[in-house]
Amino acid sequence: MKLPWLLLLILLSPVLCYAPAQAALREAWPDSLASHPGFNAASRAEILSFGAELMTSELLPLEDLARQIGGDNADGLRLEQYRQLLWRRLLTAYRAASQECPRCAHPATVAEMRQLLLSPPVLPERYLVWQKLSREYHARYLQHLLRRALAVDIGGANESVMLTPDELTGFELMDGEFLLTFDGGPSVLSDNRRLVQMLNQSGQNAVFFLVGTLLQDRLHAGSLQNDAYADNCVATQGMLPQPLLVQADWSVSLAQGRWVLQSLTETTRLPWFRPPDGLRDLEISTRAPGRVILWNIESHDAAADASAERVTDEVMTQMLLWRRGVIRFHETQPWAATILPALFARLQTSPVRWVDCRTYADH
Repeated sequence: MKLPWLLLLILLSPVLCYAPAQAALREAWPDSLASHPGFNAASRAEILSFGAELMTSELLPLEDLARQIGGDNADGLRLEQYRQLLWRRLLTAYRAASQECPRCAHPATVAEMRQLLLSPPVLPERYLVWQKLSREYHARYLQHLLRRALAVDIGGANESVMLTPDELTGFELMDGEFLLTFDGGPSVLSDNRRLVQMLNQSGQNAVFFLVGTLLQDRLHAGSLQNDAYADNCVATQGMLPQPLLVQADWSVSLAQGRWVLQSLTETTRLPWFRPPDGLRDLEISTRAPGRVILWNIESHDAAADASAERVTDEVMTQMLLWRRGVIRFHETQPWAATILPALFARLQTSPVRWVDCRTYADH
C-alpha cells in the first residue's frame, strides 16, 4: 500500500533544474500574457502548480504540517474545511481558464480536478525553469494561507476565513475582474500624489482604506488637500492602525474614522471598512455598520525583502491563480506606483478587467 503514495510524492515533487538564485517567476514564464489564450494558458499552469502543492500537503501527518507552517498544533477539522474551499476555488478557476481551449481537460468535479493532477502533461524544456520557481512559490504561498487560516484563534479572524456571508473577499467578482485597494494611509512621511496621478493617467482607480489619526494629522498640517484622492474611493480602517480587537471601543473607532473622511469632499466616500490586517471577530463583522472588505490577492509590498520583482511576482501570479479578486497594496510603500503601469500595459489585451471602485458595492 505504500508504493502508490511514494509514486504520488515523486510525481508531485518539484522538477530539479537550474534556475538563477534571484530569478523572477513571472519573467521565467516564456510566453506572452497579452492575449486571452496566452493569459489562460499561464493561468492553467499556475492552477495546476498550486494544486500539486495542495495535494502534497494532504499527505503530511497533521503534526508535521503544523510544524511546517510554524505552529505547535493544528485544528484538523478547520484545516480540512479550508483545503476543501481551496479545491473548489481551484476547480472554478481552472474551468474558466480552459473554457475556450478545446484540447484542454474540462474537469466537472473536484475529484476530476485531482485526477488531472495525478497525470500532469509533460512540459517542454523551455518551461522547466518556470516550473521549478512556480512550485517553490506555491509551496510558500500555501503555507502562508494555511498559517493564516489556522491562526484565527490568535487575535481574531483574518482574510483567509470569512465570518459572515456579507463579507467581501474578491471571490464574489466575475472571472477576470480585479479591484485595487490600498491600506494604511496616509502617512506623514509619504506623498500619495505620485500614486494617485499614476492611477488617473492609467484610467484606473482604487479604494484607499485610511487610518483616521493619520488622515487627521495630514489635514491639520495642510499637507493633504481635500481632493487628494479625487477619482478614487476612500473608506476607513478606524482611527488607529492597531487591530480593532485591541482598541478600547471598536465601534467608536470606526465611527470616528468615517467622520474624518468627511473632510475629503472631492472623493467618493464608501461606508465600508477594512479591519487592520483583516483581524476581527464575529461581533465586529455582524454589528458594525457597512460591509467588511477583505482581499484575496496579497502583494506583500510591506515585507522587509520587498522589491519590484517580488511584488510583481506576488500580484501577477495570484491573479493568474484565482482569476478574480481584491488586490491589497499599502499606500505607504513605493512598489505599487512602480509596478502598476507596466502591469496595466502587460495585461491590456488579456481577459483582465479592472473594476471601478464606485461600482464594486453592487457585487
